[in-house]
Amino acid sequence: MAVIDTAQNKVLGTIPVPKGPHGLVVTPDGRKVYVSSDGASTVSVIDTANDRVVASIDAGANPHGLAVSGDGSRVLVMGWGSNRVLVIDTTTDRVIGEILVAQPHNGTLSGDGRTGWVASQQQGATGLARLDLTAWKETARVPLDKTPRGLELSPDGRRIFFTLAGVNAIQVLDTATGQIVAQIPVGASPRYAPFTPDGRQALAVVQGPGELAILDTASNTLAGTVAVGKAPHWIMPSADGRTAYVTNEGSNDVSVVDLANRTVTATIAVGNAPRKIAAQAAAGAAATSPAPGRATAAPAGKGKSVTRGGVTYADHGTKDLRNLSKLELEADDYYFSPTSLRGNPGQTLTLIVESEAATLHNLSIPALGIERSTADRRHRAQRGALAGPGPRPAAREGDGAMEPSAWVNVSMGVRRLLLVSCLVAFSAGVAWAAGPADVARGKYVFGAAAGCGCHTEPKGQTNAGGRKFEGPFGTVYAANITPDRPTGIGGWTDEQIITAIRSGRRPNGERILPVHPFTSFNGMAEEDLKALVAFLRTVSPVHRTTPPKKITVPMFERVFLPVWLTAFASKETPPPAAPVSGLPRGEYLVRAVGHCGECHTPRSALTMAVDNSRLFAGNSKKTGPEGQAAPNITPDKGTGIGDWTEEQIVTYLGTGNRPDGDVAGGLMGENIQGTLAGYKDMTNADLRSIAQYLKSIPAVKNKIE
Repeated sequence: MAVIDTAQNKVLGTIPVPKGPHGLVVTPDGRKVYVSSDGASTVSVIDTANDRVVASIDAGANPHGLAVSGDGSRVLVMGWGSNRVLVIDTTTDRVIGEILVAQPHNGTLSGDGRTGWVASQQQGATGLARLDLTAWKETARVPLDKTPRGLELSPDGRRIFFTLAGVNAIQVLDTATGQIVAQIPVGASPRYAPFTPDGRQALAVVQGPGELAILDTASNTLAGTVAVGKAPHWIMPSADGRTAYVTNEGSNDVSVVDLANRTVTATIAVGNAPRKIAAQAAAGAAATSPAPGRATAAPAGKGKSVTRGGVTYADHGTKDLRNLSKLELEADDYYFSPTSLRGNPGQTLTLIVESEAATLHNLSIPALGIERSTADRRHRAQRGALAGPGPRPAAREGDGAMEPSAWVNVSMGVRRLLLVSCLVAFSAGVAWAAGPADVARGKYVFGAAAGCGCHTEPKGQTNAGGRKFEGPFGTVYAANITPDRPTGIGGWTDEQIITAIRSGRRPNGERILPVHPFTSFNGMAEEDLKALVAFLRTVSPVHRTTPPKKITVPMFERVFLPVWLTAFASKETPPPAAPVSGLPRGEYLVRAVGHCGECHTPRSALTMAVDNSRLFAGNSKKTGPEGQAAPNITPDKGTGIGDWTEEQIVTYLGTGNRPDGDVAGGLMGENIQGTLAGYKDMTNADLRSIAQYLKSIPAVKNKIE
């Protein structure tokens, strides 16, 4: 983290922080700085008296944006990878609470720190979530059809100015009604629009043209613009409201803007693609309202611009690929404006494309002039275009046939996207690799699924299979699900693994016996399954052949199993997206991910089919898993857990400690501990959702001995 002296406009030095610094805030008294590091899952606390890290706070996977309350008492942490929002007490520098929010990216806090607003980037459920930080729950949500980026609460708390990916305007939200009351056009790809201290103006960084937009908050209009550096990313006004500091990710510098005269008065070279910036208050600083001025022309050396569809972008020019076999593109190369690529007809190219977040970028690749027949070969385009959310680039004279015949739209849950063996005309398919956030989410899902303990023998190697299961049909052994290619799932595609998990089919079409709970797992959300597969691929491969099954019932697999599945196998219905809180979240975790009914719902001694009319009422040793009894977990007071409080259920699932002082053993003990993760690694919010759901289901009287 670089430290700038604003009196001299120069870098004084740097402070080492863990890898991947993302969010940055300063307390109003200027004594502490908080920095989130999404590569290290921490928030660092810096003492500004000596400019060194004095504490490190565990924030879970991939913490992104930070926000500080006006009174300086709290810091809001957006746990993008852990799907939760954390609150840090700045006196003790400890996490004092958390709320489940799917993929929170940035947020803002009220002056007293009791209310927060968070941008949730979950695909299919994007929105702004309002959080009550005293009751620790989400109290309202503003659904959005685009991905929210930066947001800021006005000093009086009445409005939020926020930005949406692909929308060239600042959105104005009335916090009382939860309605968007205005849109202020500012140009391509606005990022963030904080208020000046007096609230009379807002300052928006507009990445496409490389400008600072000055907004009149009384009339919700654009008052003027100031040209800054390339691909501006973040902005922070000074405490007196006279100066603004803009980080320019593309030109590796910080622009110092005089807001009264609307001019850039200094450019500070800082290097390494600066992003977030925060200003330490000077003693005696008072907020003032800058006098209006006129926008200045672009500073000397500023890049060219290009206007398409009435929107002005930075002109990235054309990349000549004719002698290349591989090209790496950063997000800036395509997201803020189109980049044109020139190649040879029939040339193949490997593109490695950066993506900063799961839903922040919707990558569109036009398949221009694809060869449809022999007669069309001469029309194959020599130049394609890779574009972000802006309009398609218009064909330029001499570029070849530019009529698009197909578009590939990819919403990515990855940090880097790999496009392999593409024609320059982009007619090939797309494959992608998971990023750290996906793997972290997958590990969490793995734990919520009891660590997939069936695939690990007691004291055996994790996920290496071989665990023995005996049933009325014979004996089977759990499969090796490590990434070993000859004996595990290393040679399976992601889709083949997902099909095996949710449908019980191997890549060769062979049925997997329902000892594997695919009848529950088919209720899992697609995003959780993809994340789970991403995590499974990171586990150490183990070369171990699974013993062959021994079926004792003639024609069991060819005749009886299909009939049994048709007659008795119940199926869960997958949601379009994984629920994030409350009873829906609890039901999803219990019935689908945790597959609790496989053990806790009574089974017929004759057919071994589950009796869902007595959901979760328990099993005796005769029908229970591996010859063990599974208790009644319905809220029946006599035979179930009706006397347990929600808190006792949460404690039991998180620690194994029962209300009577006993400790969970057997299979339940294994589920809680897990292998690489288990129930014990789930968040309190998720465990509480489970407890709430179990308390809500019908009580069934069924005593289990």
